[in-house]
Amino acid sequence: MYLLSLINGLLIRKQKIVLFLIDYAFLIFSLLISNFIFEYKHYGILPNESLNLYSLFLIFLICFLFSVFYISNLYHLPSRIKDLSLKFSALLIANIVLFSGIAIFCYLTKFSLGRDVLGLAYFLYFIFFLLNRLILIQIFSAKYLALVKPIKCLFLNHGPLISLLKEENTYNKQYEFLIFEPSDHLLKDFIKEENIEIIIIDSYSEENIKDLLVYELIELKFHGIKVIEAANFFEQINFRVPILNLPGHWFLNSQVFNDITNQALLRAKRIFDILSALILGILTLPIMLCVVLIMKIMSKDSIFYTQARIGLNGKVFTIYKLRSMFANSEKDGIQWTISRDPRITPIGKILRATRLDELPQLINILKGDMSLIGPRPERPEFTSQLQKEIPFYDLRHSVRPGLSGWAQVNEPLATPSDSLKKLEYDLFYIRHLSLWLEFEIILRTIQVVLMRKGN
Repeated sequence: MYLLSLINGLLIRKQKIVLFLIDYAFLIFSLLISNFIFEYKHYGILPNESLNLYSLFLIFLICFLFSVFYISNLYHLPSRIKDLSLKFSALLIANIVLFSGIAIFCYLTKFSLGRDVLGLAYFLYFIFFLLNRLILIQIFSAKYLALVKPIKCLFLNHGPLISLLKEENTYNKQYEFLIFEPSDHLLKDFIKEENIEIIIIDSYSEENIKDLLVYELIELKFHGIKVIEAANFFEQINFRVPILNLPGHWFLNSQVFNDITNQALLRAKRIFDILSALILGILTLPIMLCVVLIMKIMSKDSIFYTQARIGLNGKVFTIYKLRSMFANSEKDGIQWTISRDPRITPIGKILRATRLDELPQLINILKGDMSLIGPRPERPEFTSQLQKEIPFYDLRHSVRPGLSGWAQVNEPLATPSDSLKKLEYDLFYIRHLSLWLEFEIILRTIQVVLMRKGN
């Protein structure tokens, strides 16, 4: 029973990792079969290469496969078989990019995989991918084999956070929630009967947990039952901090924002920012020059645009952008950008959709005003307004603002009314700051740009 529970939890919580490992195994399998068919007489089962080149090839496959499929959103498993058809074009393009990258790697390193081998491997991998996704959809769906069961969670008391968790719908497929009534059952018996794996308590609820239950909870923890604070569980499944449902003293906890005091991590992040800005600047310079030339031909307005923004520790700095709005667009006063904003020029719509208007902010990154990843900087006028409306809004200024951020990739269609939710995402980012999270945001930013999400 414990082994099944462990497998079930792995398949639910680490679904992306499971899918990646399956995809990676099938990719290697496809290349091996193709090489065996075409090159067995020359090389045997494997090409005659050095161990170092093999190691480099396998590492390249891991990084490139994950990046391409993550950006293509192929690690999100559809809930129904018919929904798989919607991903067909994404899979087709992703496979072309993947095998084009492998071909370039083989050409540059002289790795012995010919065009015929890669051509057959492409076809085989495409078929294998569809087959494994069809099988996995059945495994994950209760309508079919139902191997994967929702993780059963128990609400032990009632409070604002528990109510908020009940309202959220993003986790319904992964978790099943039950409510415990002490008058009806003993806690141990109820957990055993219902096969409960997680107990959720709201420490900030007015309804206190009785001492007798506390002793039972300690004993249950020793027997493998997870006891999680509601605020932490909310973060775990929604990837944001529920600030309106937390008391002020929660923010005083020394562990709440521990990562932003890690100087080694901050220095590594700064070095990464500088290198990324330089590389991006060099790679996008030809595009920038073309855009500037087109803008100059199409409009007599100034090409570049500067604006005051709030940065680290509330310091005001000047942000640089390519102009995407008509000149004097704020002659009637400062306004939020809205969907289908009439102030945006025709070429400005393209610049915003592709995020090309943000490229001059690489200068801000090199100057130290901004980071590659962080909360998006707001204008002073909007910041002063939001500080009055939203508690703890200033906390987002504890890190450098970013070219992209956790809020932007999770809420690409956000409007001014979503400022609270964006702050919740920003605080989650600050709380869980890591280079891995930075990498995930970069991949999801590319996904947002390519799929033309956002305002």
